[in-house]
Amino acid sequence: MRESSFFKALPFQLVCVLIAAGVLTMIGPYGTYVELPFGKRLGFWTASMVTGWILMVNVAAAIDRIEPLQAWPVAGRMALAGFIGAAPMAGIVWLLEALFRRPLPLEAVPELFMNTTVLAIVVAVAIGQVVEMRLRARAGAAELMAERAQPDAPATVSDQASSAAVPAAVTSDPAAVPSAAAIPAAAPTPASTQSDAFLRRLPAPLGRDLLALEMEDHYARVHTALGSTLILLRLRDAVAELGDDSGLQVHRSWWVAHNAVAHTERDGGKLVLVLRNGLRVPVSKTYRDAVKAARWGET
Repeated sequence: MRESSFFKALPFQLVCVLIAAGVLTMIGPYGTYVELPFGKRLGFWTASMVTGWILMVNVAAAIDRIEPLQAWPVAGRMALAGFIGAAPMAGIVWLLEALFRRPLPLEAVPELFMNTTVLAIVVAVAIGQVVEMRLRARAGAAELMAERAQPDAPATVSDQASSAAVPAAVTSDPAAVPSAAAIPAAAPTPASTQSDAFLRRLPAPLGRDLLALEMEDHYARVHTALGSTLILLRLRDAVAELGDDSGLQVHRSWWVAHNAVAHTERDGGKLVLVLRNGLRVPVSKTYRDAVKAARWGET
């Protein structure tokens, strides 16, 4: 149910893979420049890169479902995907070698495996980093738009107290100087103010009806009733900023607002929250008792 940003960027990744295939065609590593004409060389590297990419996407999908690995950086997860996928990728390259050049002898298999492992890890990490930079740029642009759309914030109580104290401090009349007790102390920030401060990060078209937060790598995807956007904030920091009164964390990768749940379902014995916008959110065992105690989805 959690769809990583890596998989949402598959069309963009395919473009990167085809560009990489073109670069390898021009360079012609591992003797392909000398032994293959341009057409066959292009076919060899395009087939190698595309089939390898498809393999890595499936390996990365399996890794993404392992909850402890979701905290790893993108580069670490993609390097692991490249390492795991190197063995089947070596088999694919062996077949392509036989098709485009000549069958390789068995004694060449260890060298083939080593070369394939290095190439698979490098390409997987490079694609992951490119997707990560693109994601960071989009999240930064969304926050910048949200900041520009916000009106100037009103002065806080502490600001008003400070500005009121300045004229008294410069006057020559001691009686005009207020005592420290006369200056009101700043009140603690209520939960609603915390929530408002967080919602000011969002673009105006998304409204302020917050439903859920979803972890996407080291970013948070904010879901409202009108859509979703990425923000440059880790999920745990976003949850801390919203406060305990706004909602509950229901999964390592999900936080849900108190008024967001339409009903609950069971999917293979696992509890699932169905939000008002139709979004389905998994509940992990760690948070299941807290969700049941909240009595969400009950009429």
